Amino acid sequence: YRLNDPLSPYLYHLNPPTAENLDSAVGNTLTQGLTEEEVVSLRACGLWDRDSSDVVVAIIDTGVNTKHEDLKDALWHNPGNIGLPGDFGYNYLEEGPDVTDTVGHGSHVSGLIAAVANNGKGVAGVASGANVRIMMLATQPSAADSEIVNAFCFMQSLNYVLQAKRAGVNIVCVNNSWSAGSSSYLYDEMLKIMGRRYTRELF
Repeated sequence: YRLNDPLSPYLYHLNPPTAENLDSAVGNTLTQGLTEEEVVSLRACGLWDRDSSDVVVAIIDTGVNTKHEDLKDALWHNPGNIGLPGDFGYNYLEEGPDVTDTVGHGSHVSGLIAAVANNGKGVAGVASGANVRIMMLATQPSAADSEIVNAFCFMQSLNYVLQAKRAGVNIVCVNNSWSAGSSSYLYDEMLKIMGRRYTRELF
């Protein structure tokens, strides 16, 4: 696939390890033993040839830049008839519909997944060719906020996903971007419900 997004040659998730980018591939095990051609066939998880416009990925993170040229057309839009607030998701930290990213991490994750491809701008997401939509649950507090606030926001976000699934929104997975931290009984039980009945969790 030839992408006209200017930064696409630098995206590891869309480019196989070669002699030119071998340094950045050190430690990679996903493509170990595969030829360059085999890696090319696997990149983007085979989603480039599919129309998955009804597929939604929920992201629990710092928010998303809803006006970004690579993201604005990749956002899930609340149809307004499912009993949930917000246009693109919800912000449980601020208790409002504004999911604007003030940190940058949530936008970065959204771009990795679904940044619009072949628009001649920026990057391309790993599933951008499939028209996957991003639902944002903005919850990540700053270091000054308590773990109790963080836990409350996370649980509220998972409940939003559950309610959306029950209303017919085709959410296939939830990305949390957790790097470390302790578990709890309540977290574990909620994640079991999510995995058993509704969707996958990506940490």
